[in-house]
Amino acid sequence: MSQSKIRKIEQAMNFSGFLKKKWVKFIGISGSVSYEPKEDDDVDVFIISEKCMLWTVILRALIARRIIKDKEICLSLFMDADYAADFYSGNMSPLKKMDAKKVIPLHGSDYYQELLNRMKFHSNNDNNQNASILGIIDFAVFLFLAPFLYIKTQINSHMDIIRKGESAKFSPRISRKYFYLDSEKYRKYEMDFKGDDSYE
Repeated sequence: MSQSKIRKIEQAMNFSGFLKKKWVKFIGISGSVSYEPKEDDDVDVFIISEKCMLWTVILRALIARRIIKDKEICLSLFMDADYAADFYSGNMSPLKKMDAKKVIPLHGSDYYQELLNRMKFHSNNDNNQNASILGIIDFAVFLFLAPFLYIKTQINSHMDIIRKGESAKFSPRISRKYFYLDSEKYRKYEMDFKGDDSYE
């Protein structure tokens, strides 16, 4: 393992240790650091929240990153437990399957291993939770935070294009159940990637 990868994993562990775990089912490292990163690569953090608490967790993660002042931490992938259940039980592309296997768990490794082993997680649907006060608060956070994140990521994408070229372009994908950064570079990898059975 390279010194660069060790350093970036330590950065992610520092962030994970600072972020309060209430309503957080899983924290992991995805992206290039889960493989073999370059020195200037960001540290992509992947977080799965409890059902109906995604946007409250996103807000706390944004605050935590600002407090620790680590600009290399990239909060690029969030989903709630319901969406994770559908995602890991659905038809993933070969590249997404390999990426899922490569994720480095920092918190909630047993939960994530269950997702990987079964590619399915049977959540207990609790209709009362959807109508709970916490769910209503999380929806309010979503209404407030989603437009801000959309504008912020569009600005950041524009700045990356200026610095690195059109291949650095990325777009936010936002809903109540997930938030992630969809990059042109990754989509090209996904189209070109043929895959094999070595990661199954």
